[in-house]
Amino acid sequence: MPLLNPAASVRASKYSLVEGKTPALSVEQARRVLATIDTSHVVGLRDRAIMAILIYTAARIGAVAKLRLQNYAPDSNQWWFRFNKKGGKARTIPA
Repeated sequence: MPLLNPAASVRASKYSLVEGKTPALSVEQARRVLATIDTSHVVGLRDRAIMAILIYTAARIGAVAKLRLQNYAPDSNQWWFRFNKKGGKARTIPA
């Protein structure tokens, strides 16, 4: 007769890590990266906006790529980005 594990039917809560492993840029490094982007054309302005959002929010590139105008909205006197993250979770970050 096989031994039964009484804990086999217990479901643990899903593990969620708040702190990532990717090293952050310093303020000076972020400024240098943004300063290197040529903003004389609309493509450069777009690229600088994308890089600034990535640096400021530390969001995944997939979440930033899915951003639409309706994901940038005011709430009283503060503007917010609303990201749809992996796993169907939503994250709201002040702009």
